[in-house]
Amino acid sequence: MTNRLRLIAAGIMVVAMTGLPAITMAQGSIEGTVTEERNRQPLPGVNVVITDITRGAASDIEGNFRIANVPAGTYTVEARFLGYRTERVQVTVTSGQASVVNFRMRESMIEMDQVVVTGPAGGVQRRAIGNTITTINAAETVDFTPVPSMQALINARAPGVVIMPGTGMVGGGSKIRIRGSSSINLSNDPLIYVDGVRVDNAQSTGPAVQAFGSNVINRLNDFNPDDIESIEILKGAAAATLYGTDASNGVIQITTKRGQTGVPQFSFTSRLGVNYFGNKENRMFTNYWTFPDGRVESLNLVTSEAERGTPIFEPGMLQGYNLNVSGGNELVRYYVSADFENENGVEPTNSMDRFGTRANLTIYPATGVDITANVGYISARYNLGREAGTGGVTWGSFFSTPNHAQEGDVRRGYRSFTSERYYAFDDFQDLNRFTSSIQANYNPTDYFSNRITIGIDVVNEDNRTILENSPVYQVQAPTSLGFISVDTRDVTSTTFDYSGTLRFNLQDNITSRTSFGIQYYKRHSAFVSALGEDFALPGLRSVNAAARTTAGETYSEVVSLGMFVEEQIGLNDRMYFTLGVRADDNSAFGENFDVVVYPKAAYTWLISEEDFFNIPQISSLRLRAAYGQTGQAPGPFAKFRTYNPVTGINDAPALSPGLLGNDDLGPERTSEIDLGFEGAFFDERLSFELSYYNATTKDAILFRDVAPSTGFAGTQPINIGEINNWGWEAVLGFIPVRNEDIRWDMNITFATNDSKVKELDGEDRIIADALFGVEHRVGGPLGGFYHVKLVSAELNADGTTNNASLMCAVPGGGSAPCFDGTTFVAERVFIGPGIPKYEGAFSTSFTFRNMLRFGATLDYKLGHYKFDNTNRVRGVFGIAREVNLPLESDPVDVVGLRGNYTYSGSAHINDASFARLREVSLTYFFPSSITSPLGIRRATFTLSARNVYTWTKYSGLDPETMFLGGGRGGFVQLDQNALPQLNQIVGTVNIRF
Repeated sequence: MTNRLRLIAAGIMVVAMTGLPAITMAQGSIEGTVTEERNRQPLPGVNVVITDITRGAASDIEGNFRIANVPAGTYTVEARFLGYRTERVQVTVTSGQASVVNFRMRESMIEMDQVVVTGPAGGVQRRAIGNTITTINAAETVDFTPVPSMQALINARAPGVVIMPGTGMVGGGSKIRIRGSSSINLSNDPLIYVDGVRVDNAQSTGPAVQAFGSNVINRLNDFNPDDIESIEILKGAAAATLYGTDASNGVIQITTKRGQTGVPQFSFTSRLGVNYFGNKENRMFTNYWTFPDGRVESLNLVTSEAERGTPIFEPGMLQGYNLNVSGGNELVRYYVSADFENENGVEPTNSMDRFGTRANLTIYPATGVDITANVGYISARYNLGREAGTGGVTWGSFFSTPNHAQEGDVRRGYRSFTSERYYAFDDFQDLNRFTSSIQANYNPTDYFSNRITIGIDVVNEDNRTILENSPVYQVQAPTSLGFISVDTRDVTSTTFDYSGTLRFNLQDNITSRTSFGIQYYKRHSAFVSALGEDFALPGLRSVNAAARTTAGETYSEVVSLGMFVEEQIGLNDRMYFTLGVRADDNSAFGENFDVVVYPKAAYTWLISEEDFFNIPQISSLRLRAAYGQTGQAPGPFAKFRTYNPVTGINDAPALSPGLLGNDDLGPERTSEIDLGFEGAFFDERLSFELSYYNATTKDAILFRDVAPSTGFAGTQPINIGEINNWGWEAVLGFIPVRNEDIRWDMNITFATNDSKVKELDGEDRIIADALFGVEHRVGGPLGGFYHVKLVSAELNADGTTNNASLMCAVPGGGSAPCFDGTTFVAERVFIGPGIPKYEGAFSTSFTFRNMLRFGATLDYKLGHYKFDNTNRVRGVFGIAREVNLPLESDPVDVVGLRGNYTYSGSAHINDASFARLREVSLTYFFPSSITSPLGIRRATFTLSARNVYTWTKYSGLDPETMFLGGGRGGFVQLDQNALPQLNQIVGTVNIRF
């Protein structure tokens, strides 16, 4: 890193660590009650804050609050609660006395005064933010709709955030894309922070239970939704500038629960349910085979195995328990939880056992000072099945054949091994994860706020695949003596973050907020692998017990240091102008590359509060605009000139040239414009938000061939590509009915995303995967499908292909013969994008007299394509109906299946658009006449269902399943013999006392 940046950083650290202690003076207190305006019921958990000195307390279960040790004087006190309008009053505190103030909170669909914790010290009210930030009230969502994972908590609740699941196996994860993809060779995953600490966000880990090195576990799902208070999502460069390098894919900021003042409050949750493969008999492929005598037989293996008494996919039970306690007083608040989860998939080899605990403690040692310690620990075992090309039950059943179902054949119709043979494989991940942070807020005066966050995230994975010397497996593989593969992945992330904010009134109606800060981040990753092959006896399971062994080890370390300064001017508390800049250095930058600077600018105007604005139907209306830049650092070794170890003369160790590296290598830079407005109408019964964004990534890292004269082989990374992303996002909220007995809410989200490749180092395309037709073409979308598209075909009388009749699409429109005589001449044409072009959701809830609540969510993803490799393999194996009964089938389908990759654009790249009824729940609130005598504050029972029904024309079993990583992950949206998303029914009991 440059000396200049180090010196500036040291100066800011000095400011962070120093400051005058709080001055002790005559003190009093502020206390009162918070109630809901509509039904006059107490509101627990409301944050009551003295804005002048940033002190506060939360209301208890009876709605009472008390802020002690307040210096004498006059203050502005605000009551803030998600979903309600912020209420504020002026309060005068007298020494030795309690000042009483009561708040009545009114529901609000657009919360202009909500404080966003993501950003500078002291937080920023939403009214002053010019960019898009989506907030998910996680605590309320989980309260009424039990969700199985963090990715399920986010899915369909934030427009522009696309959750793309992999397998339906228990423990499986998803890709997360915020406003599409913007990088060809670097990550497109968002940053994830938990309580201010950057954590490991790997979206494809675990043993390679899928072919081509793909893994299925997502680290985001390690965190327990029951422990989450809220989630803030910064969607683009305009929102994430202050997070600097690596934030170009957006930021997900997770805040865990905190304690509230009052007596200890306990909450116990118990879940019991079942996972199942819905409608498997009708969804499973019916495969065909033509025998030498000309007869054609069909086989549905799910049906035949069920009739035999050996069903393939059976329901798996799930159970979960969570106990937490929270409470505190004016000096200390705490939240402590423990949870256990056991979940089984539809295969006996697939299950998950996970234990987690969390302890959050906040202390208030002096006026203007609060310190919060957050500690979370997770221990888990993920047992996984095999699929997607590695064999497994899905391979054997999806590609079953009547040819293997003849009398005496031990395969019973399975493609290779029967299910019980595959159960001999033991694929699992053992996980230990520790995430901890300490955050201190120090406000020595009413105009100066400081925040320091120090934290660490430690992930230890032990990934293993074991096949013992098993007599069961050797029934069909007599020569197999077994093996063991061990891969450990240890990642330690360290975060230091300081932010300071100075607030002044330049005039009565003009405010100034100056923020500055420094962030330090280090990521250390270590990988160890070992392989043992051939066990002498059954029961042996260690590497040293194998006859042949190999091992390897590698590690990497990346360090980044960034600083920012931001100035915001406010006019009349309704118009705000913001300018900011961030400077970053990173250990992955080339030696000749200096620090990178990211500017930002924003404007917002709460026009509905202007005196001239007098439209009774509009409760609030805000206009906003923002511009910002972020980046993404190169890979940790990309800049280095490397050498490979080889065996030299006389078996002496030696080195040979590896990669050339690049001393000038810098980050990819993304610039974004974000425009929009939001408003509430008709007495807070209708709300609407609209955003438009346009982002351009320059200096995208591409790989240029190295001249042989350099002595190095392969390619060299350079900053030269350019990609454009743009789209719209909209949210519509509506309350058709709202009275003391009934509340009916509806919410509709809609988002679009388009991309265009603009520069590729003078080339017109980069081929991401030639076989499956995934390319980055100039003028086309990032990661689009380009392949031969068969338009029409004819078959000969005997069912063979008439090559002379084949017509293929041509670029620009129209069609032409696929063959020029005997030569195949058809060109590849654009089929469609791999990432959904349109996505959104419709959700509704209906509450009756605080007795019953019904909720449902339907989400959809449209306008994208996926390669159905299951369909292609069925053609290759000759088990598709079209191959065996060609004259009864569409000739285009027949030729496409026969042509393998040659005609795969037509036959296997399919529209994967879908709409899915994702969640349905019904909650019953036990009456107080039953609960109160037992000392229970509230008791509910919820019956919920997930993945209830799907509308799609996709040819495969599930339009969502795909490879997450490996050679067939990334931009290759590909589905092959993977379990679909499982159906789930869960009953949940929640008791609070």
